[in-house]
Amino acid sequence: MRNIRGALPNGPSRAFLGHENINVGERDGAISVSGMGDDYLQIGNRRVRWAFFDFDASRVVPTANENRPINIGLTPTIYLGV
Repeated sequence: MRNIRGALPNGPSRAFLGHENINVGERDGAISVSGMGDDYLQIGNRRVRWAFFDFDASRVVPTANENRPINIGLTPTIYLGV
């Protein structure tokens, strides 16, 4: 498959609120934490901070720049001498 990449959310001043124990570099499958804010926000008895996530399909499946089937049409022709 071709590689698919992305980030959630992407752009300045945009992030999700994440648990205080999330660290940069943690990942699960194709999604990983690419950045964390330094400031904590107290919500009830929980502390949260800003989190940035990215997605890269090559972490879980083989990828390539191009997807083309192998050309096997010429091989039998050469072998048979046609």
